Amino acid sequence: MVSPKEIKETSVIGAGVMGTGLAITMALKGIRVFLNDLTEDLLKVSRKHTSDLLTDLEERGTIVNAAKIQENIVFEKDLKRAVENSDIIFEAITEDPSAKRDLFAKLADMAKEDSIHASNTSVIKISEIASGLNSKDRIIGVHWMNPPYVAPLVEVTTSEWTDKEVLKTTRDFLEKVAGKKVVLSPDIPGFIVNRFHAAVTSEAIRLIDEGVSIEDVDDVWKYHLGILYGLFGPLKNADYIGLDTTYLAGMYLTQRLGREMGYVPEWLVKKIGNNELGVKTRKGFYDYGDESPSSLYAKRVQAIKEELKCKQDQK
Repeated sequence: MVSPKEIKETSVIGAGVMGTGLAITMALKGIRVFLNDLTEDLLKVSRKHTSDLLTDLEERGTIVNAAKIQENIVFEKDLKRAVENSDIIFEAITEDPSAKRDLFAKLADMAKEDSIHASNTSVIKISEIASGLNSKDRIIGVHWMNPPYVAPLVEVTTSEWTDKEVLKTTRDFLEKVAGKKVVLSPDIPGFIVNRFHAAVTSEAIRLIDEGVSIEDVDDVWKYHLGILYGLFGPLKNADYIGLDTTYLAGMYLTQRLGREMGYVPEWLVKKIGNNELGVKTRKGFYDYGDESPSSLYAKRVQAIKEELKCKQDQK
């Protein structure tokens, strides 16, 4: 299996918004990338978008020498030529399990035997894609956020068959070469990001049905929840609220709304029973050691103030 320093050439299959973005991501890092799609017309659209974007970034002073960066991208209609020498191949085609399986079956015959085959699926289980394929040990989920050349997060998922070296090489490449923050998701439908996305969007739409305006739903996130979750994440934020308070609020909403609003597994019940309630008891989802609750809350206040100042300065 190739190591990160040996990944000299990459491929992206699918020249839509995400595929083009992935090719730009590789090019910005100085990595040679073959971008493939079914027709020359699709590649022509991608080429123009790439040129326009890189030129704009250069004019804004974000990058230098847009033309040289674009030279790292080879627009190639022939699939075999696009993948035959690549060390890692990123699939970014339609979210259809059958289409992805068909593509990976072709890659098994066309690509190098030690190449890594990565799917950008955001919801489909990797085991569902890889099952029955000869190359299933080389298939891994690499879900980039959009736009991938800006968004810092990448979600990585393995199936039961994914080789451990494939995971290690992929993660090292993403972190050390692409400069991304990697999170590992179990092979579950929707993974992490879209499980959150689906739950939040669904509740937002429910609130509109109950009379809340569209603008007010978004303002709750822009001026409160988005700030707190952005700074602390939902679980550390729950530690600040108190796990006992979070539990009681969830149970009340579950009773009144007639649907689960407070998922509390047995391990969380034990935490609450053991007085592991969060910051106020110095242990909850996280262990806060000997630092006093007053000090922790003061840090929280300072972090929120700095975030609000930053937002104000950007206006």
